[in-house]
Amino acid sequence: MALFVFDQEKCLGCGLCARVCVEDVFTLNENNQLPRVVDEDKCIRCGHCAAACPTGALQHKDMNMQNFIPVENLRIEPEQMERFLGAKRSVRHYREKKVDQEVITRLLRVAQMAPSDNNRQEREFIVVTDPDKIAELEKATVDYYRKLLSLMNPVMRKISSVFMPHAIRELEKVIPDFQGLLRRSQKGEPAVFRGAPCIIFIYALKGNVMAKDNCLAAQHYLMLQAQAMGLGTCIIGYATAAASSLVNILNVPKNNQIISAITLGYPQYNFKRTVDRKEKEIMWL
Repeated sequence: MALFVFDQEKCLGCGLCARVCVEDVFTLNENNQLPRVVDEDKCIRCGHCAAACPTGALQHKDMNMQNFIPVENLRIEPEQMERFLGAKRSVRHYREKKVDQEVITRLLRVAQMAPSDNNRQEREFIVVTDPDKIAELEKATVDYYRKLLSLMNPVMRKISSVFMPHAIRELEKVIPDFQGLLRRSQKGEPAVFRGAPCIIFIYALKGNVMAKDNCLAAQHYLMLQAQAMGLGTCIIGYATAAASSLVNILNVPKNNQIISAITLGYPQYNFKRTVDRKEKEIMWL
């Protein structure tokens, strides 16, 4: 079965499908400018061709055409977008309210819209909502830092600084954070996942050099969509840094790596304003 079907009555012969194709799957007939498939095996399923067609004349048989939603009238004012992004906060206080599975599914569908290298979409999601499982992940993460701090005693730091001076200097900057994490945990506080009702992990194959980019793009799509839906999120770097202690609990497949951990829930507090950010010196070339 052909991968592409053209409705000749709708086709204008504008050639947009061929021009936007990044893999040169199409060419245009010289006599009537109608598109012709050269090599459909080169198609990466990016959907550019069908999305660009002004009349909907092109059907891609590997894609659900109902998901090609018109965007002609979609307009977000730049000032609105800037304020929306500026209002985004890392949420560390959550209400005791579960996030419905339908809501999470919608968030993940939006996350999968994020760009990926060559449109491979090689990233996977793990959603944790079981309180006992979250508690298990919390304990494993805290234990990881407890062991790390025990190894990084003053004597070991002195010895290691001879061979890895830069790494030790950087580590010493965050040791107080690790110590604070343990203190909060000892008080019975959910110091890692902050009592969130949902944790989302994003993972990918270790061998893909673009794995981190692919996962973090999805992470940010998810977080911004969550904000639009009245939910709060926070990136949990403590968990991703301790990923080696979490992969078995999460049943992450072999040869895969956890790239992102995000808390998700309904915010306990609402923020009324955007916040200030440092002005950066820009290098113009």
